[in-house]
Amino acid sequence: MPEKALLLQPNPYFHTEAIYIKLESAAQRATLESDIQKNFVEFLRMLMYAALDNAANFDHEKALEILKINDFREMIWAAATRRRIHRRSMGSLLQHRKSFIQKTGKRDSFSIPAWVEEMEPDLLDTFRVDSSSPEAGTDQSVET
Repeated sequence: MPEKALLLQPNPYFHTEAIYIKLESAAQRATLESDIQKNFVEFLRMLMYAALDNAANFDHEKALEILKINDFREMIWAAATRRRIHRRSMGSLLQHRKSFIQKTGKRDSFSIPAWVEEMEPDLLDTFRVDSSSPEAGTDQSVET
């Protein structure tokens, strides 16, 4: 199994409760250490790309399955966005957030950080999910 596949699809090596506990500890440190935050941003971008952009090198459905795990998704998102990141990086994450919500209907996904609302409100307007659009999704299932 290629290394990235361990991160981007369900498996007994990375996607376990014990690993998630260790990952949560690292996620908490992302607030204070920019290198840790950058790693979470990069991982989140890879996961979103694999799950939502039908990347040829990844199993789209398996990556989406990982992204649908609420606690895991929100932990990775919070670690990546807890502190301000480059506008272009945040725009990319918000674009993928919009795609995820439209695809799954999980409208409560990816809480918007306060710094984005205060400093980058135009990004929110650009990537707002229109609840009346037919592609807004209907999957309301909740996974943990």
